[in-house]
Amino acid sequence: MNREHLQRIEEIFDRVQKAAPERCATLLDELCGGDAAVREEVEALLDVHEAAVDYFESFRATVGKSAGAELDAAAAHSRRIGRWRLLELVGRGGMAAVYRVERSEGDFEQTAALKLLRRGLDSGPAAARFAAERRILAQLRHPDIAAVIDGGITSDGLPYLVMEYVDGVPITDYCDRQLLSVRQRLEVFRSVIEAVQ
Repeated sequence: MNREHLQRIEEIFDRVQKAAPERCATLLDELCGGDAAVREEVEALLDVHEAAVDYFESFRATVGKSAGAELDAAAAHSRRIGRWRLLELVGRGGMAAVYRVERSEGDFEQTAALKLLRRGLDSGPAAARFAAERRILAQLRHPDIAAVIDGGITSDGLPYLVMEYVDGVPITDYCDRQLLSVRQRLEVFRSVIEAVQ
């Protein structure tokens, strides 16, 4: 398979996956121009893309529900953690939830992000990974990685980490809103990987 062939498949995939669902079949007919092999490859990519989107949406909903109830209960009894007042939940994952928080002490005001370990994961391997994450992040200085500001243990024993708050959207939403091609999405992902490295 040569470069031109792959580029054609990528361009058709990009256009079709961004199109309204009712327009996809017609657009495939137009863009593939009767080339059954190209159409088959594009349809296979579209199927994989749809399956991946469905999987991650389902995963996000499942993890959000299981982690959310425990984290919300932990935060509900006290809207403060250490010196930080919880303002809103901004994200959840399998291990933790992230809240937008603020500290207001005299002339000192600051907005940050507080990552709170999920109840039930506050001992064992998950707690060890969270502690290692705190140690590593506290030593990092990189323009594309939020800096650590604070950390500690809540009154009921849950570890937390406070970092710079970055007001933005999830990377997938950013890519969708900007209508980025597969190649452009990979460039964005590469910058993330370089920061992690």
